Amino acid sequence: MAYTMDYPTRQLFYQWLDQKELDNVCFNKLGTIPFANSNSITYQVPLASSNNPYFGNNKCIGIDIPVLIHPESDKNNGQTLVIVGQSAQRDKNSNCSTKHALVGCPFAVSHIMSKPSQCDVYKLIFGKLLNLGYNLYITDAIKMWWTDKRPIFDSKDKDIFLEEINQISENNNIKAIITWGKTAEYFVKSLPIGKNHQPNIIHLMHPGILNWDRWKLSLFEEAVYNNNPQLASQYYPNNNTSSSADIVSDLVVRKILKAITVVIINTHANLI
Repeated sequence: MAYTMDYPTRQLFYQWLDQKELDNVCFNKLGTIPFANSNSITYQVPLASSNNPYFGNNKCIGIDIPVLIHPESDKNNGQTLVIVGQSAQRDKNSNCSTKHALVGCPFAVSHIMSKPSQCDVYKLIFGKLLNLGYNLYITDAIKMWWTDKRPIFDSKDKDIFLEEINQISENNNIKAIITWGKTAEYFVKSLPIGKNHQPNIIHLMHPGILNWDRWKLSLFEEAVYNNNPQLASQYYPNNNTSSSADIVSDLVVRKILKAITVVIINTHANLI
């Protein structure tokens, strides 16, 4: 399907990265790289604030620039889903020059979404949501990752995320904020959002491959409950078929849509 993408909050990262180099990455590189199964497709960008204590002693620094993806105009329903991952984690053995960061985008999403394969669960989820007409704003809870950093967010991460939401809200109707994994869930729960008719918050188990069996188990139990042995066999957690990514992506999208529908019903009931 046709879609466009941009980086509307990239200016929030100018304080860390050389502005010119960051713009070059966003406009000329991240928009044309193929979708990857990891964050391995990244670009070295000079650090603008190299005096920070953790810059010089770490083998690798990772920063992901949030991405806003729009489906083709005739499918766009004018509603935006914010998807929050954990962090811009990189391979600790990545080759990165001193005082540089490996810059990419969350889940390595890009313009070119190649043919689905077993590990492309993120691509499948994003593609299905785009086909339903949703804009997707994809970001991380922890904005800067470095080799020795534990996956714990701080006040800087909170400030940037709140500013992201403010900026995205100016031109987009945020339908829901969706967290993937416990770190992202705890992060969003620590913020003053999701109350007083602000965006709906949906917390989900991370859809990464390590959790596929747990996702499939819920479908297996549902099939058993409905006395459908054929479906139960297909969804059995240890049945590592090539369709696993598609099964998990379907369930993730279904849970998102169900959560959104429940909120609409509850909101309507409260207004009666």
